[in-house]
Amino acid sequence: MASKGAVALLVFGIIQGLLYEGKASRELHLVKAEVKKEVGVTIYTVHFNADEHPTVFWRNGPRIVIPDEQHEVNIVFVGRVGEASLRTQGQEEVVSVFLDVESMYYDVHFKQQPGRSAEVEVNVPTSGITFSHAPDVIYQYGEAVKETFSVPKQTTNYKISSVHWQLIAVDDYANPQKVNEFSDVADGGSARAPITELKHLENETSVGAQMYLATDKQDYEGLLTVLVTVESTEDASPVSAVDEGHKFFIRRADHAEPFPPGFIGFISNGLTRGRECSVGGPCAVACIAVGDGLRSMRLWVRDRSGVETEVDTTPYNVNLGYVMYSEFPVPSPSSSGVTNYVCRATSDDTSAENVVSVIFKA
Repeated sequence: MASKGAVALLVFGIIQGLLYEGKASRELHLVKAEVKKEVGVTIYTVHFNADEHPTVFWRNGPRIVIPDEQHEVNIVFVGRVGEASLRTQGQEEVVSVFLDVESMYYDVHFKQQPGRSAEVEVNVPTSGITFSHAPDVIYQYGEAVKETFSVPKQTTNYKISSVHWQLIAVDDYANPQKVNEFSDVADGGSARAPITELKHLENETSVGAQMYLATDKQDYEGLLTVLVTVESTEDASPVSAVDEGHKFFIRRADHAEPFPPGFIGFISNGLTRGRECSVGGPCAVACIAVGDGLRSMRLWVRDRSGVETEVDTTPYNVNLGYVMYSEFPVPSPSSSGVTNYVCRATSDDTSAENVVSVIFKA
């Protein structure tokens, strides 16, 4: 079980289907994960049930797997039953698969380079979590948000190892407006953290907490994600861990959306900044945009004189509603150094850009 403070952070995310008022909940459930070893080939598969066709993509380490001669990606979804698979001929780092619906997602991490075929029922223990509030977090101006949750202590073949939250909120006081990111990792021990624990709750069968979001001090509107990581306790399981993420929106009652109309901002994190590639080797530029009605993302390269040229590449796009992730394969320069790229995101009625630098090493 995670620490008292970490488990308490479950409060804002572990809710099945956190959508706007009047919308139906969209649920996603893992059923089974398996690995099949054939001569020169490894096949990773996850089986799931869902209320809608999920967004699915595979990763090799931190990078998205783009189908090619060595990687075949397939998904079958009929009714509410689905199956996603990756067939690979390569020596992968750590394979994981991301499945996302409107309100939640799973990230299933397979064990590194499995030596044999195996399968396991995926029994994630967080399905028993309960909350005191209805799906959305909607508050009156000047009102603090308080929430109570509880989670069963007992698990089957899994143990909770960590709980983390991230809040992506618009800074209305900045000119121009920008995205602020808060998380328990970066802000959990500081006075500026917007989420704190008021009371720890625990009995023989469950653990929980009453939490406080400081919307009485400042407006915090945007997207909140809570990530619960559970580790497998079965040696024979092909799965090492499962991340269960829950997303919902915080907004003031007098606002129709969690983000201002026409707003686009960019997130800068480990996926998008500080990338290093080898000269002559494969490389990709990643960009994450946040806003309402996001439609597309395109990439330019900027030379030392400031002249920009659009990169002739086909991006891998993941549009999660208010968040769009794009990864652009880019050609390698002929020499080492820093190359600056410009991501431009477009919504229904506006556009915005962000500069991403990549270090190419010889």
